[in-house]
Amino acid sequence: MKEALKEAYAQPDLPSIRLGNIMINDYISSDAPAFLVLKSMNRHGLVAGATGSGKTKTVQGLCEQLSLQGIPVLAMDMKGDLSGLCQAGQSNEALIARSQSLQLEFHPRSFPCELMTIDSKEIGIPLRATVQDYGPLLFSRMIDANDAQSGVMTILFQYA
Repeated sequence: MKEALKEAYAQPDLPSIRLGNIMINDYISSDAPAFLVLKSMNRHGLVAGATGSGKTKTVQGLCEQLSLQGIPVLAMDMKGDLSGLCQAGQSNEALIARSQSLQLEFHPRSFPCELMTIDSKEIGIPLRATVQDYGPLLFSRMIDANDAQSGVMTILFQYA
């Protein structure tokens, strides 16, 4: 099974980013890295799991890897977990040991970030949009309109 997974997630000939390492039965294999092809990063994705399972760290890693490739990322971060990307991390023995066990080098660094906000009291670039910017479909969903109301909303947007 491990060999099949190693083959499936091996570094391709195409530009890619390293997602991490393959884990089998709670064991992280140090000789089985997992890669994602960059050209497939424009598709939908889902990072799901229980509390403490590493969702935030996975998204942080994706953002860091994409930034290193020069690819901008727009991440919706309601809790502020990703704002730490703006500052270089602190090195400690646990991080160094973990990096070495995965055959990686750890270099604390910051990444370019622009924080946006919809609340004028928060720090960040104010993010504003008009009703017209939303369009009839998104606006109908925001107000939980039924099908008939959505149809009327579409006609009103076209007329206005």
